[in-house]
Amino acid sequence: MLFDGWTEREAPQAQPRGPHQLADWASIGEGRLLLTSQRLLWQGPQGELDFVWPSTTAISIFMLNVLGIKYGTAPYRLLLGQEVGLKWLTYAGTLAQQAPRQSGHKCTVSPF
Repeated sequence: MLFDGWTEREAPQAQPRGPHQLADWASIGEGRLLLTSQRLLWQGPQGELDFVWPSTTAISIFMLNVLGIKYGTAPYRLLLGQEVGLKWLTYAGTLAQQAPRQSGHKCTVSPF
């Protein structure tokens, strides 16, 4: 979920106060998902969002092709389309677990 009018490159690490339903999450549209040793990057027509590994606290897979990211305390869902979700879970999970070794925090990865 993004705050209305979010203009920063790094994704929000907390969500606004109040109750949230998964079905109410707004879509940020279609885009490209890129993976580096430093971050997960989403690029779309509205801009770019960085999810840096030291701030990523969980990686999971939903419904076969939806990559779930817990960034700080904020949950994100990324629909992978025709991509293989297990591939993204494996790569993102591996990189997200390497960052904590340097910074001291823990990232939980769903079993696959």
